[in-house]
Amino acid sequence: MAKGKWIGYLSGVGCGIIFGFSWFSMKKILLLSSASVVDVLSIRYLICSLLVLCLILTGKRKISFKYSKKEIGLLFLIGLLQPTMYNILEFSALNYISSSETAILCSLTPLVATVLGAIVLGETTSKKQIFFVFLSMAGVCIINVFDFAPNSSAGIGRAMVVACVLCGAASRVASRRAHKIFSSFEITSIMMFIPTCVFLSISIITHLLDNSLSEYFALLGNSSIYVYILFLSVGCGFLGFYLNNVCINHLPIAQSSVLALVSTIVAILGGVFLLDENMSWYDILGCTIIIIGITGCNLSRVTAIPSKSKIEK
Repeated sequence: MAKGKWIGYLSGVGCGIIFGFSWFSMKKILLLSSASVVDVLSIRYLICSLLVLCLILTGKRKISFKYSKKEIGLLFLIGLLQPTMYNILEFSALNYISSSETAILCSLTPLVATVLGAIVLGETTSKKQIFFVFLSMAGVCIINVFDFAPNSSAGIGRAMVVACVLCGAASRVASRRAHKIFSSFEITSIMMFIPTCVFLSISIITHLLDNSLSEYFALLGNSSIYVYILFLSVGCGFLGFYLNNVCINHLPIAQSSVLALVSTIVAILGGVFLLDENMSWYDILGCTIIIIGITGCNLSRVTAIPSKSKIEK
């Protein structure tokens, strides 16, 4: 197997494991404080942006400014879709459904991303891969069919996650195209800067209008959430998205997207063992089917358009 493939697989699995604990970390912060989701996200990405700036200012990493307006526009689109809109919808859904169910529903992203990748990028997906992608989705459906409760506010949470899935899938396709122009670090940087500006602006303006700016600073002084904030920012925010971009760079959409389902398994196990959330027999069955789908999709051959992206040093 080519070195680039191994880099892609390892980055995808690493990213999945890190993202899998993001739901747990956010849920813990919401339980340990009275903070709003936007407040937490503003602090998270502010730390991420400061880390990126440190890497740039110290010369560890570089960003080029010699791109056209159209190319920069593609970067901004990625930053708005993922993580800005994605995070707003994803973490707001936690107010209505469990972290485990949020993760399970988010695993619909591979199916949508695979379809978009074939339509927009012209990537050829084998019949075996299509079968295993749908098999993974069947695992997701099994869990949600048995867990469905009509006339419940959980429907609002599920609708948010569906919108979140659309944003995530569109972002993966746009990132795949962007890697022909930008390095993984450049893409990751804009994915930190845009949500920082958006979430920090919304948070500060909201607190100023409510005359509650002291609550924002009280959140900063809450030492019980420091570990979770650092994990969400440095771990999930910077390292997680960087590994995700490396994975997208080296693997076709079908494979990189299905690898993201690793986060579903980690999130479910984290919810069960760390948050004492219930896990039924259909959760176990669904997770098993998802794992089979991940394995099958990534062992199947695929023909993809050649990548002209920059080589990561």
